[in-house]
Amino acid sequence: MADKFFRLLRLLQLVPRTPKSIDTERIEAVLTSEGTHSTLRTIQRDLVQLERMGFGLECVDQSKPYRWRFGAKADVVMAPGLD
Repeated sequence: MADKFFRLLRLLQLVPRTPKSIDTERIEAVLTSEGTHSTLRTIQRDLVQLERMGFGLECVDQSKPYRWRFGAKADVVMAPGLD
């Protein structure tokens, strides 16, 4: 359970504000390089969960791979880096 919490928190840190965005493959690569091994599908599910929780995430699905960003009107999420 703690692993999922920290993974969700890290996802919030990795997703940029609009107009920038990040795709799930890049997120997977960053997490893997940091020692957090998650499948691409798990990351996709986590992002959808965070979107539904009202964090202001948007999925840019006009092309694949889908990209994620915080919308222009999204509240700032304070998620400082973890050591």
